[in-house]
Amino acid sequence: SSPTVCLLRSIRHSNLASVS
Repeated sequence: SSPTVCLLRSIRHSNLASVS
């Protein structure tokens, strides 16, 4: 619900893509 959570989730998703 917070912009911080959204940003964190986006970064986390990016990390997963980088690992792949």
